[in-house]
Amino acid sequence: MTGPANKLADYTIISQPGVLTITSAALVITANDQTKVLHAPNPDLTVSYSGFLAGDTPAQLSGTLTCSTTATLLSPVGSYPITCSGQTSLNYVITYVPGTLKVLYLVGACPVRHQDDDRPQVLSHAILPPINADGSSIFHSKGDVPVRFRVCDANGNSMGSPGTVTSFVSLNGPQPTSQRPNPWRFNGEDSDHDNNSAQDRPNPYPFWQFNLELRPLPSGTYNYLINLNDGTNIPFSFTIDHNH
Repeated sequence: MTGPANKLADYTIISQPGVLTITSAALVITANDQTKVLHAPNPDLTVSYSGFLAGDTPAQLSGTLTCSTTATLLSPVGSYPITCSGQTSLNYVITYVPGTLKVLYLVGACPVRHQDDDRPQVLSHAILPPINADGSSIFHSKGDVPVRFRVCDANGNSMGSPGTVTSFVSLNGPQPTSQRPNPWRFNGEDSDHDNNSAQDRPNPYPFWQFNLELRPLPSGTYNYLINLNDGTNIPFSFTIDHNH
């Protein structure tokens, strides 16, 4: 037999051991973003896993997952970090990614604080009469129109802290103006007299008010945003008709 295959007789073949290195895979544990209503208990803090291989699950990890946030029951509106730690593995290099817990004003009907209160509930985080929330209001006067809204916490308390309103802007016309030097004011609870009737009881629904000048505005439909310090806004619109 001749040819290249016959050349093997010219060599002594020796097998050498090698090293197979298995490196740990990357695993990311991300704290899920959460929201809660002002003065409500913190929600359960959860995580998401990314990077498991070969059918692995969190059950294959050692240790106990612990998540926490700096937000408490009394924390004001704003954003708070969520951090997690505690799980380890020989098979994974674990990276923890923080999340965010946002504390917001309640959206919807505020809880009734007085069980014997027979007055209708007022919405939180919505424009209030005399401006209709559905944008159907038409004003003919050239005077002022009160822009009113209420924001409350999880317990039905109206929030009137300075800085609640961060800005009030027009989306399609002149910026809003008022005759008042400090246009946004908070109407606090009224003192009652004899507590003998619903009319005499303290007002459980204090609200914010801005007396918007209509004089500079020609007839037309106007859209506005009330921006709040929890990062949300209250949109509303109305129509001015000076011809009737």
